[in-house]
Amino acid sequence: MKKLFFITQVVFALIFYSCGQNKPSEKQTIALKSQETVNETDNLYKIISEKEHVDPKFGYNKCNLKIELNDKISIDKLKSIAYKLRETRRSYDKLWIFYSLAGTTAETGAWAISHFTPNLEVQILGATYTEDEKMNSVSVDGKIIGRWQDVRPMAERGMIIYEKNNKIYMKHTFSDGSTGDYEFIKKKYDGKMRFEPKQNMHQEYYLIENNGNLGMYGKDGKFSEAIKKVENNKPKNVAAEAKEEIKKYQEPKVEIQQPVAMLDEDFARKAYVIAMSFVEQSLKSPKSADFPFLDYTYSKVENNTITIRSYVDAQNSLGAEIRNKYVIVLKLVGSEWTDISNWKILSLKFE
Repeated sequence: MKKLFFITQVVFALIFYSCGQNKPSEKQTIALKSQETVNETDNLYKIISEKEHVDPKFGYNKCNLKIELNDKISIDKLKSIAYKLRETRRSYDKLWIFYSLAGTTAETGAWAISHFTPNLEVQILGATYTEDEKMNSVSVDGKIIGRWQDVRPMAERGMIIYEKNNKIYMKHTFSDGSTGDYEFIKKKYDGKMRFEPKQNMHQEYYLIENNGNLGMYGKDGKFSEAIKKVENNKPKNVAAEAKEEIKKYQEPKVEIQQPVAMLDEDFARKAYVIAMSFVEQSLKSPKSADFPFLDYTYSKVENNTITIRSYVDAQNSLGAEIRNKYVIVLKLVGSEWTDISNWKILSLKFE
């Protein structure tokens, strides 16, 4: 198991144990949410699971919710759902809400989150409708065999298989507008069309399934399925969502003014653990991230701000593992360092 998994589990354990017994006062905006706003969200989602982490003996009081959305929605609607769920769960110090999309599995990951820690932070981790439009509106110079979309959050991409000059290609399109074309080989496999890269270093291949979706396979079997896209078919509600470009919202919080009461070396170790979480979110393939164990350098702590330099091995958009050196500047703005919402990124650069 990779070192990051171990470190992440330690951080989660610290977070659970750090919840105090004293309940923070709720912001008045939560109590004043209108019934009209609440009703608008009623048929947008359903609760899949609810798990509390409450133990007064160890001083933590937290609840995790998993929500399934019927469709992609705006960040404002995510906020409305979060406030509604918070109203009946005010006894918890912290409420963490994870949103998945209908038709995806738990392994796909959360499309969005809205966490009260206790301030509300909402973030869309996957692609918005606008980004979907970018990925699905790309044209190709050739005869299109099919279009699909990989809907796994943080790994979303459009996929077009087409034929040109008696050769088969796959074009990958990403939300930032970048694309890549790769030559493939077409074969027959169990009555289905099978496509595999001409340069197949990772022993992967694709099958057009009976439902029209594109199955993705590796040496250990099927690992995902891309959704079939109909030509010139725009996503539902795209007109209403086209203006929604914001992917993150965080309630303003009062920053701590006093310097951190710990040695620079201790502060650096804690900041490095937090830095890994922020860096992981910025990768093309977060689940492939392999961080070194406490292999970093740091600059002098000043005004609760620190610079961390390190690296991470992770797969790029083509599936190749590369080393990414990074420099991140973090500032602790809350008294509880184990709470990631108490940290602010001042800058993050990959070298």
